[in-house]
Amino acid sequence: MNVFHLENQIQPKLAVQLEPWAEVYYLRRGETLKLEQPPELKGGYHVIFYEADSVSILIDGEFDYPLVFIDGKEATPFNDFVVYPQAS
Repeated sequence: MNVFHLENQIQPKLAVQLEPWAEVYYLRRGETLKLEQPPELKGGYHVIFYEADSVSILIDGEFDYPLVFIDGKEATPFNDFVVYPQAS
């Protein structure tokens, strides 16, 4: 497996955006994000840190959509495009 680990040791809440999919995951202090890819794929990860408590991970090469885990549990991205029904 091609694996990438990112641990949040400082920020109370760290936004991690995966590119080119623009998916955002949030890591609380002490949590670790792990990306997994099949071993036959060739590529790399580039990490950009921003002052505003956020990180972008750019995935290059043959890498396809990665499996994402936070503290060992499969994670789903935060979705701010969901429209919630209005209460009646």
